[in-house]
Amino acid sequence: MSTASWPAAVAPPTGPRFRWPAGFGTRFAICIDTEEEFDWNAAFDRQATAVTAIRALPAMHRRFADRGVPLTYLTDYPVASTPEAADTIARLLEDGVSAVGAHLHPWVTPPHEEVVSRPHSFAGNLPPALEGAKLDALGAAIEAVVGGDPVTAGVELAAIAEDNLAIPTLRQLAKRLIALADMRREVESGDAAAVVVKRHRVFWKEEAATIRALQRWNAAQLARAVERVRTAERAIVAPGNAGAILAEVEGLAIARMGQRLG
Repeated sequence: MSTASWPAAVAPPTGPRFRWPAGFGTRFAICIDTEEEFDWNAAFDRQATAVTAIRALPAMHRRFADRGVPLTYLTDYPVASTPEAADTIARLLEDGVSAVGAHLHPWVTPPHEEVVSRPHSFAGNLPPALEGAKLDALGAAIEAVVGGDPVTAGVELAAIAEDNLAIPTLRQLAKRLIALADMRREVESGDAAAVVVKRHRVFWKEEAATIRALQRWNAAQLARAVERVRTAERAIVAPGNAGAILAEVEGLAIARMGQRLG
């Protein structure tokens, strides 16, 4: 495995580690990293993409479902792009309360342009254009699984962000939501979604998913989703706040909203 340099370190904010807002209460979410099988002690390997362990998920899912606990499956590219594993995830979501989200493993997600290395295993260390392309590929794969939209999947990725490296990702997601909101306003003015997508020159491979997203969300809902992404960004960078946890709350709220709209 080739080496790559680490980016400059970012000092954590000073002050109290947590300052809970009044009325925050007790909240929790159970997220399952749903990913390929690999040796944690070995070097990163693009060829390590087996997902046979996904076959064990239904039995585990039933234990939580029997107790009324919804799960969020944070799914990566090898899982979403393998038919048997993808079908398993889709069937688990039929309980009506669980959700799917995106989990980016850059080294096994196309396009494969970066040097495979430990620094590059963290999405925030990739060049922005390459990270965006990988998120597009992951979002498209998840879109095929659940028949929803890549926006919700992308926000799930933001929801589990744990530090300031997530800021570029959050901003990319906000940009996508805003673009969808602009197109949705044209749809609500009477234009057909297919016509609007052509007018905005959406990449042809993304046209069908974009049309489904325009049919699922209205302009007001997209505006609320944009504000939640911005809230998550502010939560991450605010000194003294439980940034990652607050970002998770906001992100999961969007995922649940998107699921209800389906």
